[in-house]
This record gives sequence, C-alpha cells and structure tokens, in this order.
Amino acid sequence: SHPAHTLDLSHGGISLQTGSQIRLAQYCAVSFQVQLGDASHKVLAMGQVVYSDPDDELGYKTGVQFLRLDHGSVDVIRKLLQEPA
Repeated sequence: SHPAHTLDLSHGGISLQTGSQIRLAQYCAVSFQVQLGDASHKVLAMGQVVYSDPDDELGYKTGVQFLRLDHGSVDVIRKLLQEPA
C-alpha cells in the first residue's frame, strides 16, 4: 500500500505524488474517493506504473496507466472530467 496525492487525472490514467519510488512496470490497484455533488463515489482501477521519477519537492511523481476500470468507475471519471458547457 502506498498513500498518495493525486496530481493529474485523465481517462487513461493518473499521476500521483508518492513518498517512495514504485517499480516501473509494476501492476497495481488504484482506489480513490471522488465527491460529485452531494454523493461520494469510489473509483477502482487496475493499472501499471509507467513512470516513477524523483522530484525535489514532491518525493516521487508516479504515473499509472489504467488497464481496467469497472463501469461505475468509468462513469465517475467521465463526469469528473466533463468540461463545463
């Protein structure tokens, strides 16, 4: 388990701030909570580490490419990233 802060999110993956380096190409489960309106939603994904680079200010910047998302998580990310009309 690696506690992390989200730096960036897209439909294809997530960039995280981690305290320790995670091995490149490692498979991992990603789980986080999202607040949309009055409801809280849990996002679950399987992914693979595509970079884990040292950063003087952040510790490590780690990128995880999503390999598998359940349908509910896809919908939550779609709503979260929806650009305002």
